[in-house]
Amino acid sequence: MPSGRERRLARLEAAAPAAGEEVARHHRRMLRFQVRAAALIRAAAAAAGVDPAAIPALHIGDSAADQLAALGDTPELARADAAANEAAMRTRRPSEPQESGAAALLRGRLDRLRAEYAANGGTPQPGASFMAWFVWASLHAPRNGAGVSETAVLD
Repeated sequence: MPSGRERRLARLEAAAPAAGEEVARHHRRMLRFQVRAAALIRAAAAAAGVDPAAIPALHIGDSAADQLAALGDTPELARADAAANEAAMRTRRPSEPQESGAAALLRGRLDRLRAEYAANGGTPQPGASFMAWFVWASLHAPRNGAGVSETAVLD
């Protein structure tokens, strides 16, 4: 009969592949966000008469697209990842936070930037952060039904 230690090790070994896949799903999700956010920024910048080529932060979206291509990302994989993420959220215990501490901090930073750009209506400096451009773009993106919106980007 296995000892308590051996049973715990067996449980950890069984969970390791699932944890690795969860990390990979999270990484792909972040890369997809960066690609969609860059598209939103480009659309808003172009609509505002700002040349997207003058925004160095857009290299983040370009790099993310290259990484997704190297990973062999497909629409089918994105749908499978979304389904797995939804299933993981449904199986969380009520006592577990829906949002990590890092996510809550990021959401707070986005809310502060959103309030700043909504209040002053200015455009970020060309060298501003990717997040600053994303927040500005979410407030200024053309609403032409092109399928690029802050809501679509964050999903």
